[in-house]
Amino acid sequence: MNALNRRQAIVRTACTAAAGALGAVLPARSAADSPAQPSSGEARPVTVGLATFGFTTLSNAQLAKELSDAGVRTIQLFLSQTDSNFWRYNSRSDLSGLTPDRCRAIAETYRQAGIALHSIGVYTNLIHPDAAERSANLEYFESMMRIGGAMGVKAFITEAGDYHAPEAAGIAYHFREEVWHRMVATGKELATLAERHDAVVLVQ
Repeated sequence: MNALNRRQAIVRTACTAAAGALGAVLPARSAADSPAQPSSGEARPVTVGLATFGFTTLSNAQLAKELSDAGVRTIQLFLSQTDSNFWRYNSRSDLSGLTPDRCRAIAETYRQAGIALHSIGVYTNLIHPDAAERSANLEYFESMMRIGGAMGVKAFITEAGDYHAPEAAGIAYHFREEVWHRMVATGKELATLAERHDAVVLVQ
């Protein structure tokens, strides 16, 4: 499978499974979304969730109703619905329209439907060779943490990102030694931001 198809698979399949898989091992940090804990010795139920990416033709209210009717009780929120179309894979967008009140309203739409917000999908580029681009993407990530704070969500999911180097031959960009060290350094910066916002970042 080539690199492009692999990235498409991550977005279309792994992201969809992330909320459910991670919901089983990492409870949501928000008090509003924290499920009751089983008593000692009782088997912990597996939480199956769904990512909201892929439902781009529905508003948040429409999607919340559809998921609730289907018995879905946990989501990984992607801001990709018709009335909150802000999510861009491997990039960033203008988030100025997401005021704290708007963020709270979006979150409440799902909670009123009985759906917990486990995490928010970010998926910006953390390995771009241009330092200015990486810095802008980190600023964007911090803005997403502020949005999550307004929503009562403290977990954020991402990956390293995707970049196609102009040269055609040689080792693929994301497998190069210097890119690994760059990602580690960027990851440390991201960890500092997460600590500042009392957030958890999960990297695929």
